[in-house]
Amino acid sequence: MLRDKKGTSPLHVAVLRQNLDIIKILSKEFTKTRVVASYTSSNNYNFETDLHHASLGSFTPVHFACYKGNIEILEFLKNKGGNLQTTSNNGVGCLHLAASQNQLNMVKHLIKVCKLSAKAPGPSLVLLAAQNGAVDVLKYLVNENDLDLTQKDKHSDDALIFAI
Repeated sequence: MLRDKKGTSPLHVAVLRQNLDIIKILSKEFTKTRVVASYTSSNNYNFETDLHHASLGSFTPVHFACYKGNIEILEFLKNKGGNLQTTSNNGVGCLHLAASQNQLNMVKHLIKVCKLSAKAPGPSLVLLAAQNGAVDVLKYLVNENDLDLTQKDKHSDDALIFAI
């Protein structure tokens, strides 16, 4: 497998750089040059393995697409078998990453199109949005998904504390 010391694969890098053309090359969906085609096949590159491989804080390429707010890449990865239900070691999933980065369109897409629950297990989406200053996402979660603004974390802090 082609990975750096942190376990980062070419697919992780392509998703973080939001380069759908490279992602498609890695998936062998299309090939622009023989150089890339021979490089990936001669080194036994496996797209399916990297699609589910977690690196950098136990995040998969699907997580990175949500973090970046790139719906087109998310849908491509999902159609290739990417799992939107996977969470990191500390329970952070796709919705958590999108909410923490104020990726409103991605949060809406995950809830409405991908049918993920706004009341996802793991860290509170409301608290994550408040901690990271994700005002648009916070308003959406509270106003349109009926999430509780007074929900508290393990230290008894609520979203209002983080917003100050």
